[in-house]
Amino acid sequence: MHAAITLRALYLPAGTTIDLDSAKATVTELCQAATLDELNLLFREEWLDWDTLPGSQDWPHDWPEYPLPALAGVLRAGAEQTLHRRLDRLAASLHGRDVVRFRVGDGDGVDAYVTGGLDADDALTDAYDSWGVVVATDPDRFPEGWAGQIGAAAGLLRPDGAGPAMRTVPVTFHRWA
Repeated sequence: MHAAITLRALYLPAGTTIDLDSAKATVTELCQAATLDELNLLFREEWLDWDTLPGSQDWPHDWPEYPLPALAGVLRAGAEQTLHRRLDRLAASLHGRDVVRFRVGDGDGVDAYVTGGLDADDALTDAYDSWGVVVATDPDRFPEGWAGQIGAAAGLLRPDGAGPAMRTVPVTFHRWA
């Protein structure tokens, strides 16, 4: 018998918080410069909140494979607003009950924040979901390089100095006989 869980960890310099202003400024820059392919990816992978996009109730239900160039401005603004809200949720989640903080090292150490949940078939924590904006490293689900840029702007540390700011780690627990 075993149980599997998935953990996410994020790291900040000890005693600091997410730099929301810098992260949001980076999101704004990325969204304003987003290509139609990037906007389509954000929409297709549900990084955009359809209901909040101006005029979306009048759009065709058979969404084209690529967004119409005429809608690019609306999609860019919608992406910016949605990602800003996700960053707000990320920052708030660090103080939630489904996140554990560990201090690593003395003085100028690191605060490690950890959250997780049962395997993907079950609902993970709200924090786990909200951290996706800086952990989304799959170029098939989030524009390539965006998560790293947003995470760096937020002040997140990379544990290995070169990888993504966060790690997602599957863990399997086995019952000892």
